[in-house]
Amino acid sequence: MIRRLVFLLILLIAGGLVWLVGWSSVLTVSDVKVQAPATISVEAVRIAVGDLHGVPLARVDVADIESRIERIPSVASATVTRSWPRTLTVSVVPRVPVAALRSSTGVTLVDATGAVIASVAVAPKGLPLLRTASGQSVSAQLHTPATSAALSVAAMLPADLRPKVLIVGAVGPEDVRLTLLGGAQVRWGGIGDAGLKASVLRALLVHPARVYDVSAPLLPTTRS
Repeated sequence: MIRRLVFLLILLIAGGLVWLVGWSSVLTVSDVKVQAPATISVEAVRIAVGDLHGVPLARVDVADIESRIERIPSVASATVTRSWPRTLTVSVVPRVPVAALRSSTGVTLVDATGAVIASVAVAPKGLPLLRTASGQSVSAQLHTPATSAALSVAAMLPADLRPKVLIVGAVGPEDVRLTLLGGAQVRWGGIGDAGLKASVLRALLVHPARVYDVSAPLLPTTRS
């Protein structure tokens, strides 16, 4: 008899806890905190989150909210966590532009994956222009093997070399080419050995030349 009473008491407590967490108004969402850099519109994030006021924190579909936030063009990823007792915390990682593609409507900023971040009138200073095959839509231009390689190289350029690059493009995935501010050409090759190629190019740049070839970084060449 005592065992049965204890068992019933445990069921009642468990049921009460489930009701308290999942259905009562005690642990409902009362605040949404957005942690995002200045490049992300906090208002856009809040709109994507939606109105969750009064929804039990335990029943919030965080995966669905993350998916909605990540549809914002400037967002690379989002993490939504429950901060008990009544707060939802949203942490946002922005997309970082690595190149700018000129179009008839202005300049399109793109990240290393070819995702469009924004359209602006003028490319930001220090961001290389992306050279692609003409006669295609922006989406088609950004998702060829050659362009993917060019964007990967642009993303891997060290901070001291990136401002020296005016144009980045590729004839093919193994033939990425850079145009420097002074007009010199760099034959980079494929996306492999990026760190070594950057070090070799840095050393070669002290010698003026028209072409720097680091596609085979252990056997670099220059042409005046």
